[in-house]
Amino acid sequence: MPAAFLAASLFLFQALYTDAYAIGLRGNTWVILIRFLSGVLQGCPASAFLFNMSIDPFLIRFQHALFPQRAGILAACADDLGAALKALKHLLLFKPIFDAASKFAGLRLKPTKCNIIVGVPLNPPLIYSIKEWLQRKTPGWADFGVVSSAQYLGFYLGPSAGSQNWVAPLAKFNSRVAEISVSGAAVSIAAYTYNTKAVPTLAYVAQLVPLPANAGDIERGSLFKVLKMATNSLRHADFHHLHEVGGPKLNSIVVMAAAARYRSAARTVPSWLDWKMHLLRVAQETLPVQEWYSGMASPSFLDSTPLALNLDHAFRCFPGDQKLAPGARAAVGVIAEKLGIEIVSPSSFPPYPNLQKTVYTSIAAGLFCSDFRDIIYTRISSMCEPYAFPQSALHTQDAFTLLKRLRKHDVMRVVKTWVNSWATSDRYHEAVRLPCLFGCRKLDKLPHYVFCPILFFLVSKILPVPAQPLERIGLVNPTLG
Repeated sequence: MPAAFLAASLFLFQALYTDAYAIGLRGNTWVILIRFLSGVLQGCPASAFLFNMSIDPFLIRFQHALFPQRAGILAACADDLGAALKALKHLLLFKPIFDAASKFAGLRLKPTKCNIIVGVPLNPPLIYSIKEWLQRKTPGWADFGVVSSAQYLGFYLGPSAGSQNWVAPLAKFNSRVAEISVSGAAVSIAAYTYNTKAVPTLAYVAQLVPLPANAGDIERGSLFKVLKMATNSLRHADFHHLHEVGGPKLNSIVVMAAAARYRSAARTVPSWLDWKMHLLRVAQETLPVQEWYSGMASPSFLDSTPLALNLDHAFRCFPGDQKLAPGARAAVGVIAEKLGIEIVSPSSFPPYPNLQKTVYTSIAAGLFCSDFRDIIYTRISSMCEPYAFPQSALHTQDAFTLLKRLRKHDVMRVVKTWVNSWATSDRYHEAVRLPCLFGCRKLDKLPHYVFCPILFFLVSKILPVPAQPLERIGLVNPTLG
């Protein structure tokens, strides 16, 4: 590096670090808010630049060491390095480079944070052999972990990655849901917090990895907790129709994950197509004939689908998934029509505003296509047994119109009545079933309270109450009076 450049660079950095501070206007006077001393997050003007200059020569040396021997590839994101090597022996190519980085730039590995992910089924004898080899060849690296999966930039990679990728995100999601459930917050605040604090915990990994098969059940159970509703009082789709009757609008983790993965495949990570072609070539050359012709593209000991195939599945609108595919195909059709093109590959997909939102809306419309009136009729019919009446006897649409004029908290009170979601000893199947809380000998359950003569008598002393039970609960001739 020319001496003149070094001198100029030194002068530049000295200038950046001289009187570096943030200022603010207080009245008519500029005042110093904070001085920048070091660190990217602290506002240091040259921290990232200095790091990049320090590490770049070594990244170039890594590439020069790997490419001539076709030994593998290496990628870097800030100080997180990851390499895929053909054989363990190629790890020795890195040793002199890391030694130089330590000596000349002060960049040192922390063995306890380094892992060797083995691409074959792992067992104790194999782990011992690799550890023994490290001890002989590179003693300073003998404490490297030897694992079947490890996390890199938020994603687990390796043969057992599938069992790990969702452990931490789902734990955080469930923790946020539990916090919302016990917070005692109003339903509007609870729903907002769920949408902004709980759902996003899954969004990052969802860009490349499908949610677990039971994600729909996880979402439904979580929404019961957030809204403090009795289990099984609503179907999964019903939660996503509550906003149509004045209730809270709730985001779906299932739809969010699908929309995020489609956006990643179409715009964020378009290189997956090259990796898919490479993967298929290697699979054809190395997999047993029976596995290749059965449609497998990776060894059977892997517990998850390769990321490139996850994105391929999303870009092709989730073929074989009857829940996601119709909405995804409809969204792509709308986008293609607006753009006036045929979308056949990521390279043919031009920038499109709000792509993920467009796909989300379309998938949600196809997935949650049930009629909210159906669940109300089902629950009310059960409450009113043995009396029977047609669904047309209920003035649900008029009731929905009136509900939209109420606070969300009050809307949910009404909805909980209609779908038998209030907490009673009978509804929660408690060991001791209480009698009617108003003095009847009937059981403590909502279907009784709809007809309870004592409750009807008490309320009628305060307010004019219709004699017909369905009118009392606002499903016949509804009013706000």
